[in-house]
Amino acid sequence: MKNREFLRPGHRIAVIVSFIILLVSLILAIVLAATTEGEIPTHFDFFGEIDAYGSPWTAVLLPAIMLLTNLGSLAIIALVPISSWNMPAKITDANRPFVYNDALWTVVITMLTMSLIALVGTIFMFFVHKGFGIAVTAVLAVGIIMMAVFLVKSVIDSKRYV
Repeated sequence: MKNREFLRPGHRIAVIVSFIILLVSLILAIVLAATTEGEIPTHFDFFGEIDAYGSPWTAVLLPAIMLLTNLGSLAIIALVPISSWNMPAKITDANRPFVYNDALWTVVITMLTMSLIALVGTIFMFFVHKGFGIAVTAVLAVGIIMMAVFLVKSVIDSKRYV
């Protein structure tokens, strides 16, 4: 693993949690698709109103695509040296561990956000048919705020540890 020295236990735990959430949503989608007759809501507008219906098996696509996305993110963490990533600040020997830690958190938080969207999407397609837009917007907002915090923190860390 290219970035092993910068990965902290928190990163590893968050990655594992994101894959557990994805597996739960994928298994849930498969089980519910196999046991559901008729059509289910497959698309919601921004206000949460259903605007498309389809086969229950369509629900498997969201967690499956998010699983591929998270596997891609994990491949980047594992195979692409973090020194080649685009950083929001100048990297020095003194600030490298701090800025790289922050950069890894932004990727891991993105993975968690995508996993939660897959779970929320699966639940809404089968059980809750109102408020999907609000729920996904809330998950995205929290994820984006957390990513922004770590991006700002990396700039601050780059200046603090010069």
